[in-house]
Amino acid sequence: ATDFVGAAYDMLDGGTGIMVRQNDAHALAEGIEKMMYREDKEAIVQAITNINQKFSVDVMGDGFLECLQE
Repeated sequence: ATDFVGAAYDMLDGGTGIMVRQNDAHALAEGIEKMMYREDKEAIVQAITNINQKFSVDVMGDGFLECLQE
């Protein structure tokens, strides 16, 4: 992800991804290379799976509906 407004640093940087400067192709290439050669790929896959489950459209929609009903 880039450091553009709205990027979720806490979910990406160093964990499930790398933050790079916006419009910086060299930083993007370095980030891709870092992710490709990480040794903890299974942990990354598990973290991404957890994030996808926690923030799925269904889960977010259900949470929104619960707020409306309160």
